[in-house]
Amino acid sequence: MSKHTPKDLAWIAGLFDGEGCIFIKNRKRKDASNRSFTLVVCMSNTEKVLLRPLLAWGGRMRPIKGTYLSRKPLFEWRVEAQKASRFLADILMYLRSKKRFKAIHALKFQLALRKKRGRDITGRYLETKKEDMKWREKIRLLIKEY
Repeated sequence: MSKHTPKDLAWIAGLFDGEGCIFIKNRKRKDASNRSFTLVVCMSNTEKVLLRPLLAWGGRMRPIKGTYLSRKPLFEWRVEAQKASRFLADILMYLRSKKRFKAIHALKFQLALRKKRGRDITGRYLETKKEDMKWREKIRLLIKEY
């Protein structure tokens, strides 16, 4: 749980409902034997001061390249994996839009990912089962399409 008050969390959730993004990043590993899935939460805004409270959950804030010269600079806060799930868990009860649905599935995804991670005796991660990879892809698409 964060150190924010319920009023702060409600305000942050309202801002996130309008400006935030939840998705699962999918990429192939270098050895091409398996894919990697990572929960990502981000929010963009032209007002950097609105994003600063989000740094309490970790992640980073950066300017977005490629914004038009005639417009204000755009900033993005981004957090991944466990830090992203902590953020979503803290604001979940205050979310009102479709982000609530996405947050619930993202939290299930991250919890399942943590439970499935195993290592062999050398410390390397075990290869993920095909059923698990299919489930991860299914949740990724569900969040993307909603």
